[in-house]
Amino acid sequence: MQDIRALRAHGIDLEDIKKAIRETTEIGAEKLDKLLDDVVARNQQYYTGMIDLAGVTAPEQLISHEDIYAIHEQTRGRYRNITQSMGFLVREGRRRVMLPPAQTYQWALDNALMQIQSGAISYNQAISEQVKILADRGLCVAFDKNGNPVKNVVKYEKGGIQQLDVCVRRAVMTGVNQLNQKYREQSMDYLETDLIETTAHLGARNIPGPLGFEAHSEWQGRVFRWNRGN
Repeated sequence: MQDIRALRAHGIDLEDIKKAIRETTEIGAEKLDKLLDDVVARNQQYYTGMIDLAGVTAPEQLISHEDIYAIHEQTRGRYRNITQSMGFLVREGRRRVMLPPAQTYQWALDNALMQIQSGAISYNQAISEQVKILADRGLCVAFDKNGNPVKNVVKYEKGGIQQLDVCVRRAVMTGVNQLNQKYREQSMDYLETDLIETTAHLGARNIPGPLGFEAHSEWQGRVFRWNRGN
């Protein structure tokens, strides 16, 4: 109740903050759908044209609507889990804890009020300082030992926190890559080939690693035989 009173004293209601977070999440989900739809359209156009050039009759839709829908829903699910699990990593004494956004705002106001009451700095200075602290830290996402986002996080576990933008980008790129992969495999079926050519670009990584394929410069731009079992 003390936190809620502190918020209302500044003209901000906790439900308004929660509503703003929900609305922002939904806007992001809409953009995600548009992105994936665009990936489907571009792949369909590219591979249909390639199959036509090969003298093979291309189907109206290379990938089934069921497969596309499944990847859409999987990507949306990951995105929702991440955005619903986001929070700020803050310091409370000697401990570092991760708080949900609404709770973090309360934390920032409480800290500002303590500084103001001490008479050390003005109201505007105190608020500005707390806002800057949150902005510098940025939104994060906490993960459990299985790599799943954790909701309502209040404890910090070493190695289990990652920046929100990195997590979202990874989730989105996974969905995009899955769609691209489906189109590549389906087009190979229609063209009756298992040969692929890898892309090449300047500045490719040229340092070998423990797995043997980390040096991209050694295998980019080459033709390989595709093995779906790997």
